[in-house]
Amino acid sequence: MDPHAISQILAAWSGAPRETDADYFRVWQRAAVGLQNALRVWIPELYFAPLERFEDRAGAYSMIVYAASRPCYGKPRTEFTYFVPDPETLNLALRCIGSRTRRVLGPVEKRLRESGRADLALRYLPVWHEDIVRAVRNKPARLIDLLAADARLVNAVIDLGATGNVRRFQSAAALALRSVAGVDMRGLAMRALELATALVAPEAAAVRQ
Repeated sequence: MDPHAISQILAAWSGAPRETDADYFRVWQRAAVGLQNALRVWIPELYFAPLERFEDRAGAYSMIVYAASRPCYGKPRTEFTYFVPDPETLNLALRCIGSRTRRVLGPVEKRLRESGRADLALRYLPVWHEDIVRAVRNKPARLIDLLAADARLVNAVIDLGATGNVRRFQSAAALALRSVAGVDMRGLAMRALELATALVAPEAAAVRQ
């Protein structure tokens, strides 16, 4: 990550609410939810770039359920992401995600079928969404790791906005992304900052005016 590019992003955030401001939670919650939703697209895209990863059904099912899982909407004023050690986290993330899981499975099944893997595509039919969620719920370790990785990154972005500490952000983002389901995804850190800028900068500009 280029420290100069991060510094430019921080300049765009100048004026964004700080922890003591009344609008702090509202503004950064919006960024946190936007980032969580984006990561549920970006991380599976990178993981499933090689078609062969669908052959590991345990890993693939965990990634699919992660893609369908609900983002955390936070608890005012300081919690923006899931606290993964909390036993209730899994229930919150997986609450009523049947239709979301079907929507994720549809393109997966189509991609496999169009790639000549009709046999494998049968394992990812949307009709199996309940069985897939149940399998992941029964063995949730991989899903919990994914939720932990995105929580670390989102919290690192918010901490950067609060403190301006570039080095700490770089370290936290690298820890979160260097091995996500065994894949180096550190390139997502700058994408996350760019998205956060799109969500936060208008608020910051309004304050500066």
